[in-house]
Amino acid sequence: MVSDIVFCKEMYEVKAVIAGGKSTNAGVPTVRDDLILQYPESISEMELAAGDTFVREIAVNRRIRSLTVSCPEDAAIVLKNDNQTFLWFTNEAGNEKFPHGKEIGNLRIEVTNSGSYDARWLCRMVFD
Repeated sequence: MVSDIVFCKEMYEVKAVIAGGKSTNAGVPTVRDDLILQYPESISEMELAAGDTFVREIAVNRRIRSLTVSCPEDAAIVLKNDNQTFLWFTNEAGNEKFPHGKEIGNLRIEVTNSGSYDARWLCRMVFD
């Protein structure tokens, strides 16, 4: 079993590789850096209890370049852009690339588990 600290360090390195190895000047991102959002934010929150819902809203105001999701059978991930459903997933896993980008303003992520067991899910997005 990998400790939480080791896992976080490895994920930080993976994040840097995905972003093209750009430095963040001691943790403070510059305007030109990619924005990488990953939900759930920690591995301890990866399982959504049966009948539970996860909702997160964030002002992004950037173009989405890549999206990776993992959503089990009895769960649904809904992504809304400025209160309009942009994408939704259920019983899917994979990566979607947006070569020309899609402008995202206020992003709302809604994950619902309608099953009788805990659902392990993931949503990772890379913005220009």
